[in-house]
Amino acid sequence: MARASKKDAERHRQEIVAASARLFRERGIGGVSVPELMAAAGLTHGGFYGHFPSKSALAAEAIAEASREIGSALAATVDAHRDDRQAAFAALVATYMSPHHRDDPGEGCPVSALIDYARDGCGTELGTAYHDSVETMIAAVQNVLPEGSGREDALAILATMVGGLLLSRACTGTPLSDEFLIAVRRNLGVSEKHDAAEREKIL
Repeated sequence: MARASKKDAERHRQEIVAASARLFRERGIGGVSVPELMAAAGLTHGGFYGHFPSKSALAAEAIAEASREIGSALAATVDAHRDDRQAAFAALVATYMSPHHRDDPGEGCPVSALIDYARDGCGTELGTAYHDSVETMIAAVQNVLPEGSGREDALAILATMVGGLLLSRACTGTPLSDEFLIAVRRNLGVSEKHDAAEREKIL
């Protein structure tokens, strides 16, 4: 019985982390209460502190989970174009800078969705988790750049994509929102024929 209870507790913990990873990206860490997080996981809020010492501790784990999700999704995209780095790069950019990713932050990149929490700095559990997520994205971008490209190239491209996505989300409901997505894709050399990659919905 004890063994079954321990297994259930671990499953509940994973469900809380998964629900939180989605809701935090959708609404921000401060925009979701503990009772809401527990309800999203199908649990009562009274059991929260049996799993986590604080909401910040949960947030750090949720960011890490979101980072693993995005890392796996991007790895799948690269693998689908393993023999053509240019095609892999185009798919990554077109998907990241897509209306689908803009409109569904809960399933998307935590670097852009949770950028407000970068100010916490690496001295905190939350800040460290965010920093690790940024490093995951840097590595993903660098992995699809031409041979000989360096970390600085990946940094510049990631900064362009994250900044463009943030501005697009800030202007949702206006023509400017789509203009930002299109401008970044074109600036990074992704032609219109590659925009079908948006429909892969890897994010």
